[in-house]
Amino acid sequence: TPYTYDPSIIRLDSEEMGTFDRLTDKINKLMASQDDQKPMTEEVKNLVLRRTRLIKSATAKQIQLEAMITQQTDPHYTLVYCANKLEESAVVAMLAKHGIQGRRFDSSLSLAEREKVLKDFADGTIEVLVAVKCLDEGVDIPATREAYFLASTSNPREFVQRRGRILRTSTGKEYARVHDFVV
Repeated sequence: TPYTYDPSIIRLDSEEMGTFDRLTDKINKLMASQDDQKPMTEEVKNLVLRRTRLIKSATAKQIQLEAMITQQTDPHYTLVYCANKLEESAVVAMLAKHGIQGRRFDSSLSLAEREKVLKDFADGTIEVLVAVKCLDEGVDIPATREAYFLASTSNPREFVQRRGRILRTSTGKEYARVHDFVV
């Protein structure tokens, strides 16, 4: 299916930016005092992980998503990829606040529940699927027209798999749109 790829630049708020800067300073100091030939210390790995989590959960992502998804003419056949279950729950609650029928799709659902959710999404009963990793591979939902990547991935295979959920052809589907939220 022909598609557009629309990246949205997301900025950390002032509190998040302060935390990001403090973590970066600590990482830089530790790395400068470390021998280049040695692997990263556990302390550095933990700081890098904390900084990555901060980026993945940037507050502005949900604000931008709410602004964009509520402006869609028709939210049917939309996917939202989240970084974690906390973000997933917040997105489902935001959709409900706007009268949009959203449903989570994650590893906590049984196989039977997943099949039911996918059936309801395909027939339009559920407008938006909100997922954490679960839709990366092996799920066929060709009617999907819009996708929001709140959890961007630097893994090329994951990125291709996620786009594959959206780009399949389907009756009545003329185009698809991918919104990638990049911090």
